[in-house]
Amino acid sequence: MLILSYHFFKAVYFISFLLLCMSLLISSVSRADASSSDASSPLSISKSAGMIGEYISVLSETDQKLSLEQAKQAYQQGEFVRWDRPVLSFGIGVAPKWLVIDIENLSVNTISRRLIIENSWLDKADIYILHNEQIIKQLHLGDAYPFVERSIEHRFFAFDHDYAQGISQLFIRVETPDPMVLPVFFGTVEDSAKRDVFNSYSYGLLYGIVTALLLYNFILFIQLRLRRYLFYVIYLAMFILTNQSYTGHAFYLFWPESVLWQQWMNPFLITMYACSSIVFAFLFLHTERLFPRIFKITLSAIVGLLIAQLILFMMGAQSLTVVIAIALVMFFALFTIFMALITWQYIPQEVSYFLIASITTLIGSSISAMTVFGVIPYYELTYRAIEIGLSIDVILLSIALAEQFRLLQNEKQIAEKLARLDPLTGLFNRRAFYEVAEPILHNALRYDHSMSVIIFDIDKFKVINDQYGHNIGDEVIKVVAEITQKIKRKGDVSTRWGGEEFVILLPETGIERARALAERLRKNIESIGVKSPHLTFPFTVSLGVAQMSEEVNSIEKLIKLADRRMYQAKENGRNQVC
Repeated sequence: MLILSYHFFKAVYFISFLLLCMSLLISSVSRADASSSDASSPLSISKSAGMIGEYISVLSETDQKLSLEQAKQAYQQGEFVRWDRPVLSFGIGVAPKWLVIDIENLSVNTISRRLIIENSWLDKADIYILHNEQIIKQLHLGDAYPFVERSIEHRFFAFDHDYAQGISQLFIRVETPDPMVLPVFFGTVEDSAKRDVFNSYSYGLLYGIVTALLLYNFILFIQLRLRRYLFYVIYLAMFILTNQSYTGHAFYLFWPESVLWQQWMNPFLITMYACSSIVFAFLFLHTERLFPRIFKITLSAIVGLLIAQLILFMMGAQSLTVVIAIALVMFFALFTIFMALITWQYIPQEVSYFLIASITTLIGSSISAMTVFGVIPYYELTYRAIEIGLSIDVILLSIALAEQFRLLQNEKQIAEKLARLDPLTGLFNRRAFYEVAEPILHNALRYDHSMSVIIFDIDKFKVINDQYGHNIGDEVIKVVAEITQKIKRKGDVSTRWGGEEFVILLPETGIERARALAERLRKNIESIGVKSPHLTFPFTVSLGVAQMSEEVNSIEKLIKLADRRMYQAKENGRNQVC
């Protein structure tokens, strides 16, 4: 067990180290990409499609909201700061930002381009397009407005514009109490469509995997009625809804008219996702049974957190609810790993998958959280690391649940098998005998085949018990069972009928062959007896044999006839076959 534990934790450490190295590599790639543009150059209309953060200049509002004229004046006076990375990321609960992009068209023709702010939870994105110091277009986007008011049906904030020759300026004011991460994409409509197709396939794959696992485990819950499967289904459902909410799919599909829902569903669903994950983890790890006090305290804490989030909602403290929700995800991820480690000694096989799954989720959610909070640079993989981590998580947890299901079925099969066997001898008990005998009887009657039964018991067994004790009596019964198993043929059914009585069912066997086998059994028992280092003594059995006939055409009648003949053998002096 110690060697197994060592190799398991070695594997966990290796996976953790590998994922951390990947995150650092991604971050370094992001930083390398950030140094690709001249800090003073405008964005060329002919630039290949992609993120344009390094072409954007930024100004934070301080005490009061700036007008467009004030923002223009601040830009002319050099108060804006040029961003140095492809994606803008400012953290959570920050002041509104003004963004400026100078777009240069050297062609004499107007050229159409699409700009997308790939963030679905901005409250407001006020966009002003200027050419020759004149406002030629303005848009007011954001989830503070119903989805149906958007000029382009897109889960992010998108607009198209035909850029004339010369320099056009985009002034964009963004405001949100949520994490202000601003991946700004600029390219042709065709480039945007290709990007959307890729995202659609990737999200379709993610939702397909999770939904399939959800349905599979829901079916298992219906069959088994075990709470861990139900809460795993709830956990998966919360993940899908949470992901659809913060990616903008839900606003587009489910509540396009409800601005309030869109603004508050992210923190609410993230909180529910965190709570469902810890409840499922506790049920999976048998925390209620192994650590009942921790289980009760944690459930009470969850109820308290939900009440606190409800109070913050009523107060309108949206930024604080988001911070608490994300912190809950991180804390519960760490807490479940801790609980898995302390549970390892009790159920190591079940904890193995769970621990690796939890670590992948923790690393993925940590990378995504650090990206959202602006701790590490934005990159497609860092932003969606939680989805990658959770995809691995749900697959491993489903394997773990399937393993639990397999063990449960094995235990059930073993229990059913044991319920059919006599615990002392390992022979069939009376219930199992009837289950096996009835089909054999029906087959014999249908095809007019012969079938016989031998019933026998140990002579003077009460005397053996009284003289030598019940332990020796049990040894005698086990000796008889062992000899019976050796003497009987492959298709015969041997049974401990009760006490010191035994029955052997003989398919395809007439009365003469049955008597011959009974005689062989009698002689073997008589010659072997009980032989041990401390005690040796012989004992005998009396046997009755009966064959199925037109009158004796049921198991009960066959047993009854054989039983009468066994008692006849006893009356005739015991240790014989009748």
